[in-house]
Amino acid sequence: MFGFRGSDQKILFIGIMTVVLLSMSFMPFMGASGNDLIMGNGPLAEPTSGNWTVTGAETYRDSTIELHGNLTVSGSLILDNSTLRINVSGIAPNTIYILNGATFVLRNGSMLEGLNGSAFFFEAHAGSYIEINGSIIQGCGLPMRPLIESGPYIETDNFYMNHSTIQFCNIGLIGDGANLSIRDSTISFCGDDGIHLIEDSYLYSNRVNITTIPGNAIYASDSDVMAEMNLFSGSGVSLLSIRSNIEMRNSGLYGINMFAMESFSSKIDLVDCFPLQVGNDIIRVRSGSGPSIIHLLNTTISDVAV
Repeated sequence: MFGFRGSDQKILFIGIMTVVLLSMSFMPFMGASGNDLIMGNGPLAEPTSGNWTVTGAETYRDSTIELHGNLTVSGSLILDNSTLRINVSGIAPNTIYILNGATFVLRNGSMLEGLNGSAFFFEAHAGSYIEINGSIIQGCGLPMRPLIESGPYIETDNFYMNHSTIQFCNIGLIGDGANLSIRDSTISFCGDDGIHLIEDSYLYSNRVNITTIPGNAIYASDSDVMAEMNLFSGSGVSLLSIRSNIEMRNSGLYGINMFAMESFSSKIDLVDCFPLQVGNDIIRVRSGSGPSIIHLLNTTISDVAV
């Protein structure tokens, strides 16, 4: 109708496609939703309020995201070889909330940390799904704060950590009525405990190294622990157990101040365990609401102190 020749039509078509492709390249950072795969190397253009809410399914690959507010996930957020840095708001740390039914995944070399060393809080509510695979979490939580603000705080039965590192947190990981599965991972350089379990939590740990922890490598209160091939080195106490059931196999025990374990009214089975340093491997049985039961099988320790 406009009388274009063949060559003109080709030029017009290429021009239209170029505009469309340029427009599509900017779309992911204008409020992604649905099932979006977002690739890039720039910061996310966060909402004006500074808060970020994920209600759909969003995946960020090879990206760096700087957030100056809270993050709330009610849908699915996957970070693939990406970094999420959380800034403070004034002097108050911001919080990541993973709500009931939501999914949060760090994988393939991703990192979750505070911006410029600032602290942040992390809450995984009951019913959420958390997967940390080949990734790092660092700088979460503050000392002398409520437990929920002391480190990654997990309430869900669906927490999976593989080939990953948690470091420089106040407490490495907090389970409150949670089910935690940790394999081939390291928890280190924390300000207090490595793993802190309360309220019928369950921990399965396999080939986990908990090191350079001034408090307890594992603190378990009214909880259950199954630990296989773990190393507890450089910790105040490898295990503090209160009214809990503990089974450890093929694990190295160590306590900075002689006592590798302390038991209050607990049942502890040690199978094929060994001291990392003789003399710093004593089990101390403390008074509590009832007796402790200690079983040793193919395990050598210096003493059981009552």
